[in-house]
Amino acid sequence: MSYTASFPLILPTVDSAGNPSTQQIGFMFYDPARGIFDDTQALPDTAARDLIAPVAGVTLWAAMVRNNSPVANLTVRWTPVAGAQGIVEVLAPGSMIFFADTPGGQGGITRLSIQSDVAGAPYAYFATA
Repeated sequence: MSYTASFPLILPTVDSAGNPSTQQIGFMFYDPARGIFDDTQALPDTAARDLIAPVAGVTLWAAMVRNNSPVANLTVRWTPVAGAQGIVEVLAPGSMIFFADTPGGQGGITRLSIQSDVAGAPYAYFATA
């Protein structure tokens, strides 16, 4: 069985009067036949770990990493196509980062890795090629 799940991208905003609102700015799509979703992991130590290691000819077009720890900070790194790996973001407890690009374009990423400052930090992620 194959199915595609869509995740709405919601942007929380506050206007000049202090009134909160949300605005949907798009969707991310996930097809389990072409990707991975995992929300049950914990980093065993503070070493950097590849979530998605480079595979010849495979480009990720969408990815999300969420820090599920109440105390740890997660450093997220990714490697753009034809680029060098670099730190993209340090996720505070409870925060997340999304990446999305147009499939078949010039963009995408080939490696996704994380590192925690505390052993045992729980996290969730998904990635699709």
